Amino acid sequence: MTSRKQPGYTPNFGKTYNRYLMRWRIPWRLLSMYERRRRYEQAKRANQHVFRIAHVTSYAVFSTRQSAWDKYQPMPSRASLGRRMPPLFGSSERTHILAILWLTGPITVRELARARRVDAAGTFHTVDRLIRAGLVVKSAVGRRHIGLNYAHSARHALGTLLSALVRHYDVRFPRIMRYRATLPTKSLAADSPPVEDHVFGSAVRSQLIMLLGVVGSADSRQLCRLLGQNYASTAYALKALERDQVLRSQRVGIRRVYVLSDGYPGGLEYRRYVSSVARALPRYNALSKAIEVVTKRYR
Repeated sequence: MTSRKQPGYTPNFGKTYNRYLMRWRIPWRLLSMYERRRRYEQAKRANQHVFRIAHVTSYAVFSTRQSAWDKYQPMPSRASLGRRMPPLFGSSERTHILAILWLTGPITVRELARARRVDAAGTFHTVDRLIRAGLVVKSAVGRRHIGLNYAHSARHALGTLLSALVRHYDVRFPRIMRYRATLPTKSLAADSPPVEDHVFGSAVRSQLIMLLGVVGSADSRQLCRLLGQNYASTAYALKALERDQVLRSQRVGIRRVYVLSDGYPGGLEYRRYVSSVARALPRYNALSKAIEVVTKRYR
């Protein structure tokens, strides 16, 4: 498995049941070096503050014990692994949740967490961020089902993007889930907040992505001047987006110009969706009309 900073595909569904530990766990052999070090740091903090764990002494001892536990745990089958999606909406988990909701229709959060083989508490927090972004709605009464917000201004472009992600990344869902065409009760779509600051992650990341969707290409100082943001926070967000392969850059003279990347499956649909979201907001609609005066388009 590749490391976190290297491009490549890693499993989405990596948890299987360990008979020795009596819990669901990702096998040690599937983890990258970064993820192994993070698991060791988490166990060490738990040993210092909450629990007394006998095997948390050094990284070598911890690694040997983790490898020994793998023999009590089956490796996940290749059909259930899938591939990690690019963090188009702030993280790979949010992108994967949106693709599942497009595939299945409205479901409960616990069904979603059970299908992804992750903790329900973390899924609740991720779904809450998607609801604040206006991409997902929750039923008002009765059993709380969540589904895609079909009152979204760019719902057609979002559907095209999610269809491409489901097709290219082989998103699967258990057969025990039932398909529901619509939410069973009145949704909260009319009360959804503006999506400008949350739809693609943080506020700075979302503004940068939407501005590049309107402008096409610009350097860091032009983006900072157009958004009215601090240069340090803008440069940090640009580096993070380029590391996640959402943006790509190239040298033009003494400047580094950024554009939306299209080097992954669904990249063209993502650019169309970003442009649709930005055109629906008055701020970026005004910027698109005056952009010839403020910035210069690079070829």
